[in-house]
Amino acid sequence: MRILKFGATWCNPCKTLAKLLEEIEMPCVVENFDIEELPELAQKYRVRGVPTLVYLNSEDVEVKRLVGAQSKLKIEEWLNE
Repeated sequence: MRILKFGATWCNPCKTLAKLLEEIEMPCVVENFDIEELPELAQKYRVRGVPTLVYLNSEDVEVKRLVGAQSKLKIEEWLNE
């Protein structure tokens, strides 16, 4: 399992999310991607807004996603769903 985090350098909510993720014990690896540097990857995962977290299972199939600025509690709930 892994989480793909899509963001951009100009995105303030992305910076906030990055700080929150540092405070949370993550169940798997989080891979960071800049949508401007890798637009083809963002397109592949249908990222329409940033920040976006895409949770993939062990077969790299999307299980769930979280879009936009979220609270620490909301992120923790999303991880434990």
